[in-house]
Amino acid sequence: MSGANVEPRPSLLQEFKTELIHYWNPWPHKILFGCLFTAWVLLFDHFGNSTLGYMNTPSIFGWLEYCYYNSEDDSFGRWIPPMVIGLFWWKRQEMRDAITGPWLGALPILIAAIILHLAGYMIQQTRISMFGFLLGIYSLLGLTWGRKFMWASTFPMVLLIFCVPLNALAETITFPMRILITKLSVGAAHNVLGIEVFRNGSQIMNAQGVAMYDVAPACSGIRSLVTLVALSSIYGFTSFKTGWKRGLIILLSLPLAILGNWVRVTTVIVVGEAFGRDYGLMIEQKFGFITFAVALGTLLLIGSYLREDVAQKPAPNNPTSDPKLA
Repeated sequence: MSGANVEPRPSLLQEFKTELIHYWNPWPHKILFGCLFTAWVLLFDHFGNSTLGYMNTPSIFGWLEYCYYNSEDDSFGRWIPPMVIGLFWWKRQEMRDAITGPWLGALPILIAAIILHLAGYMIQQTRISMFGFLLGIYSLLGLTWGRKFMWASTFPMVLLIFCVPLNALAETITFPMRILITKLSVGAAHNVLGIEVFRNGSQIMNAQGVAMYDVAPACSGIRSLVTLVALSSIYGFTSFKTGWKRGLIILLSLPLAILGNWVRVTTVIVVGEAFGRDYGLMIEQKFGFITFAVALGTLLLIGSYLREDVAQKPAPNNPTSDPKLA
């Protein structure tokens, strides 16, 4: 007897191509969106940046690359567009079901995006133009595929905000966070654990008044905050369908980032007190994952309480299960 021929299982790439064709071919108004999106991108490529003093390019994308290259904190923005595309692919069936057709109600949003860009261009604030660019893309989704589709795309589109470089503006956020985290950590170590440490601005001093540690901008939580907000947005979008639950998960990012950094800095103080300053510095420099471990762990714990149970199908009628017949 000859063995039956077994067809080889398709590779992941082949499965992806098949799935892509399955959704792409019947997707409506592709040409309309392609034309609108191309025109929008060309506008910002040729007239997106008016601050030519330090970056001689009219392209807002050239300005973005310059900011990403010169700021490690902002370089995370390169990964945001692929993440957004991945979210749209993850929810592809939900997004396709939300298509209702072109919607002129999104036109005022597009006009607002143009006005925002013009304002940023005239006062040489490219970040404002960047917000106008993102708002315009959001309006194009509504113009092409309808109000319901635009609303369904709100959460992944919010992630694109993290493409906007903070640069010098980051200090406005990091300084209050540095002071808050220092106060919380020194308060816990001094008042709860009885460790003789004191605060001088963002510096942590020992009993002799010698500076032991400094909660620097890199340790203030700005990186963990940006990363955590991005991850929580992904988690909220993929795990929940209720709008307020998605919003709550994202809003929790700030307190959880502070919580994670507070635990980290307090751990540095405790280890430094028990084993010496060098060991405390080792924790500070090599155990940054503590921030994410605490924050993500707490986020997942809260998410487990907010999880949306799938509605159970009604049980079939079974006369033997009737308690009257038992």
